[in-house]
Amino acid sequence: MKKFLLPMVALMLLLAACTEDDTSDKQETERVTPVEVGEVIQQDLVVEKRFYGRTMPEENTPVVSQAPGEIDSLEVAKGDQVEEEDLLATVKRADGRGTIDIEAPSSGEVSTLNAKEGGMVSNTDPFAMIVNIDTIKIQLNVTAENLSIFEDNDEATVRFDSIDLEEKAEIDYVPSVAGETGLYTVELSVDNKDKKIKPGMTAVVYLPESVVKDSLQIPTTALVEETDQAYVYKIEDDKATKVKITVIESKSDLTAIEGEISAGDTVVTSGQLTLTDGSKVDIMKEEG
Repeated sequence: MKKFLLPMVALMLLLAACTEDDTSDKQETERVTPVEVGEVIQQDLVVEKRFYGRTMPEENTPVVSQAPGEIDSLEVAKGDQVEEEDLLATVKRADGRGTIDIEAPSSGEVSTLNAKEGGMVSNTDPFAMIVNIDTIKIQLNVTAENLSIFEDNDEATVRFDSIDLEEKAEIDYVPSVAGETGLYTVELSVDNKDKKIKPGMTAVVYLPESVVKDSLQIPTTALVEETDQAYVYKIEDDKATKVKITVIESKSDLTAIEGEISAGDTVVTSGQLTLTDGSKVDIMKEEG
């Protein structure tokens, strides 16, 4: 009897194990992975390079008396806006030969004023400075390797983060000779009629370093790299298909690629690291 029971017990254990394996396989087959997705697009991919510079006035004009003497009347104060040929001061000549009217040599703001009525002025040292910021100049220093980026463009995008402003600037001057530091000082100008941009601000200059024309692009977060190969997971009928791709150019948000993929396709951007080819997926809906 015992000899008969032992084979029966072994058979039951084997059947139980097989049933458990079948259940496990079935659970594995039915597993659904939640993922987030993005769309493949086709357009030019522009990779920009950043440079940092400082702003300065377009003009900084000194005001000097034609002859030494005493200021008889002062018509302006520091910070005043003046137009070219406005009367700034009247000076009694030191040689007793009457008075001199001192007019503004240019339009702008009186940024410095080292004079007062009854005070003395010379005909060599400026007693005032007029600054014009209707146009702002930007100077930045670049290496020889980056000089061609400026030579190939007429304008650049400039951001002033301190005032949350973005403008277009003209590239005015690209030098052919480096300065004492070995860097090349490039000059740009930007319109500033509303006077929002102040001298001394940091300017972030953006220029296209490379352009990939009419390229297929995926969200960079969709990119999966394994050893020397790159992939994406494309969604087809609620399943993730692993697609081999070649990366042409990449930036923080978008990557230009080549592969068996088309504009309008949906690719996994989050959750792909747990996927295998053919995995079932559940696309998570964006809130809001």
